[in-house]
Amino acid sequence: MDENQACENTDVEILRQHRAGFSEDTLHVTKDGALGINCGGYVIVKPIREWFRLATLEANFVFVMDENGHITCMAPPR
Repeated sequence: MDENQACENTDVEILRQHRAGFSEDTLHVTKDGALGINCGGYVIVKPIREWFRLATLEANFVFVMDENGHITCMAPPR
C-alpha cells in the first residue's frame, strides 16, 4: 500500500476514555460488526463472540451447543 494513500475510516467509535498524559483508550465497531479495543495506542479487533469467548476463559465458563446451533453458557460451580 502506498503510504500516502488516503483511506476512509468506517469505524464507529462508541467509547473514549480521556487519560491525561496517555493515549486515549477507545472502543469502536468496524463496518463488519467486529469490536475494536484501543488500549494505550495498541488496537485489537475481533468479532464480538470471540471477545466473549476470551473473557469467559478466565472464569471457566462452559459453552454447550445444541443440535440447532444455539449456544448456552453455563457458569462454573461455586
